[in-house]
Amino acid sequence: MPYYPGDFKADTADLTLAEKGAYHDLIDYLWVNGGTVKNDTNRLLAASGLAADWSISGPKKKQILAKILSYFDQKAGQISHGKITALSDKAKEISKLRAVAGRKGGQASPSKCFHPNHTIPNKENKSRENTPHKKRASQLPADWKLPDDYREYCTTKRPDLDPDATAENFLDYYLSHGKPMADWKRTWQRWVRNEHGNQQNRTGSASLQTPQSRNKAALERKRRRDSGEALVTDDGLVW
Repeated sequence: MPYYPGDFKADTADLTLAEKGAYHDLIDYLWVNGGTVKNDTNRLLAASGLAADWSISGPKKKQILAKILSYFDQKAGQISHGKITALSDKAKEISKLRAVAGRKGGQASPSKCFHPNHTIPNKENKSRENTPHKKRASQLPADWKLPDDYREYCTTKRPDLDPDATAENFLDYYLSHGKPMADWKRTWQRWVRNEHGNQQNRTGSASLQTPQSRNKAALERKRRRDSGEALVTDDGLVW
């Protein structure tokens, strides 16, 4: 219940402390019960707190109740209070308006109702359509085989390399390092262009190896893998 100290002080200026307490409790009692209650002496004594105050005699309690009831409206066996009634009615009206607004909010307006054959544009989906699709990085499969277009690129770009041996080096490196890539074709093309540099990065003696010896070593690793023999990579991993 809204509380207005100025109004309370003005209304209870001539009441004692005990009478003010009883008056305040009756105001609360009216508010909780919708602004109107039955004019029942025993019930009002209990609601005002007077019945529980053993420092006040029975007759005195009734005198106090009669005095504070003079501040209330008494009609047809009921008591009410003008200000409490007005506040209660206002609260009920606000509650009704909120309920109506809530129901309207849950209903689609006629202009927004859609026909079964009508598709409502989805701004989020439209934004996604205009955004370039980003590939998700993935691991190179352990059973990866050199595709024909990869082989053709290697032969055209680096005729000095053996595509199969280069593919073995490529496979060994990415299996041992476990690096995920979003575009394996571009990764292969970069590997082919920098094949000699990649070998140097992986082995300290690569600069002393000839392309023929590197290709031979790669083919040997492939043979061991196919036969099931243990294979120790340059990084110390056993396959």
